[in-house]
Amino acid sequence: MPKIEIKFLHYFACDSTCVLEAKILGLPDGAPPGQVFHWLQYDVASQQVQKFDFKSVGSEGDRQCREFEQGKLVFDRVEARLSLDASDSDEVLLEVCDPESVPKDLADNVSWYLESEREGQ
Repeated sequence: MPKIEIKFLHYFACDSTCVLEAKILGLPDGAPPGQVFHWLQYDVASQQVQKFDFKSVGSEGDRQCREFEQGKLVFDRVEARLSLDASDSDEVLLEVCDPESVPKDLADNVSWYLESEREGQ
């Protein structure tokens, strides 16, 4: 199977974790959004990728919100806050980064993860 081509649409990072939105390019027209767009968390210590199960999108002023089964991400142009539980008590502050600046090793890890996921379907 040829390596998939992806484009990063969002990239948030801190010392311990990264959150990315990746779009798989080259899929047939009409492919379901769940096959095209993927929200992922990368744990720096374990070098593991976890896919978030997307629920909804929202905005209020300059702030965007993405809700997932695993929690929520709220961000503006400067910072993002990731909460992985309903109480927001374990909120992680992330820097908003240029999606084109995703390091090659991280991009390769995400690509490998998405390829593996597609092969498993």
